[in-house]
Amino acid sequence: MDDDQRTGAFRSVLCGVDSSPASLVAVRQAREVAADKAAFWALAAWDPGLAMPAGTAALNVMDQLREEARTALLRAQDVLPGITPIVIRGPDVAALLAGIANLEADLVAVGSHGTSRPAGVVFGSVASAMAHYAPCSVLVAREPRTGGFPDVIVHANDGSPESLDAAHVAGIVAARHNATVVTVHVGETHGYSVAEQAVALIQRSGREPVVMTEEGSPHRRIVEAANRVNAALIVMGSRGRTGLAALGSVSERVMHRADSSVLIVRRPAHPVREADDGDAQ
Repeated sequence: MDDDQRTGAFRSVLCGVDSSPASLVAVRQAREVAADKAAFWALAAWDPGLAMPAGTAALNVMDQLREEARTALLRAQDVLPGITPIVIRGPDVAALLAGIANLEADLVAVGSHGTSRPAGVVFGSVASAMAHYAPCSVLVAREPRTGGFPDVIVHANDGSPESLDAAHVAGIVAARHNATVVTVHVGETHGYSVAEQAVALIQRSGREPVVMTEEGSPHRRIVEAANRVNAALIVMGSRGRTGLAALGSVSERVMHRADSSVLIVRRPAHPVREADDGDAQ
């Protein structure tokens, strides 16, 4: 058993935080899916552009935005002592992407604010942006409907190398928390041998998964299966598509439709570092 299997998959974790309770859920759940000795950062952004409509009161609004960001970081530190706080001036999505690149994070965790998929795509939510553009794994955190996190984990399987990476991660997280793993294969392609590969990876972590085979639209069946078993977490791979190419992908659709948290597993692909565009405050 290698080090990743003993300790967890994610060692460098960036949590996006704001004044919402959802962002604190992201901090708590990031701690549960990360390696035992992972490094954690909490990043809060404040955007002076949001103060411009206030006119003569813009300076007061900027002070308020800055203070809200600092308060969000203090709350994150209450949830996870030892997390390193970062405040960045600028739009939240750009700040998070810069933080991921600078820290070479292998996981970014954000809360879900309940934005529907059409609204998230049209207007842009932080969760949508991370699913589309983050060059690393993405955790979109939601409070479990029942039980604790991550008591029941659904692994979405299609036989791709990416879904087998997700099986590895699902097994690691389940073993650490003595959780139940359900591996769901949608469609007839590849047959039972596909499920066997995922099962073998999960078994390597010491867990015996339940196997489900479904037919129909993958994103719908995955979400339906997760609802049936009261899953707290869906773990699925990403084909590496980012930006506009990610629109309409199964992982993106599941992320928006699920009632549970969703962990999109990607192998980090950090670009060559360039000079920072934003100013850290």
